[in-house]
Amino acid sequence: MGESLRSNLQWVAFIGALYLAIRVGVAVVRRNAAQSRLTFRTALPILLFAIAYTVLNIIVLSAPMAHRH
Repeated sequence: MGESLRSNLQWVAFIGALYLAIRVGVAVVRRNAAQSRLTFRTALPILLFAIAYTVLNIIVLSAPMAHRH
């Protein structure tokens, strides 16, 4: 497996996990929110955490291999 393919697969996994986290977070909040007006305000911490975690993983992925271990 070449470095380019591995890198592309990691990027696809990160973007896919971020998309899944956002979809699941919004679905859970939408199901449990009393008013639809409060849904986004309730989901905002979940979405911010998912984005921050993904950005942190991208920073680690961009680091040279010796610094990852």
